[in-house]
Amino acid sequence: MIWFFHRGEERLQYEIRESNRPVGYELVVRRPDGEERIERFPDSIHLLERSLELQRTLAAEGWAADSASQRPDWHWVVGGSSKPPRPPDADK
Repeated sequence: MIWFFHRGEERLQYEIRESNRPVGYELVVRRPDGEERIERFPDSIHLLERSLELQRTLAAEGWAADSASQRPDWHWVVGGSSKPPRPPDADK
C-alpha cells in the first residue's frame, strides 16, 4: 500500500510492503530530494505502530495526504501499470 503526501510543491510517499526476506514487512519512505529509507519489521503489529507514528509526524511537519485527483501521473507506474485503472463501469 502506498500513501502520497504533499507540502506546497514537495511530494513524499511511503509504502508498506512484504519483505523480500523470508518473513516480515518493510516501510519505505521516499523524500522529495530522492532519499529513500527502508525500515524493516518482524510483524504487522510493529509495522502498524510505526506507520501511525509516521503519519502523525508527517502531519506535524505540515504534510497533507493527497486525494486521488492530486496524485501525479507517474504514481500509477507502481505495481506495473503506466495508466490508472479503469472503473468497472467505464464501458457503460
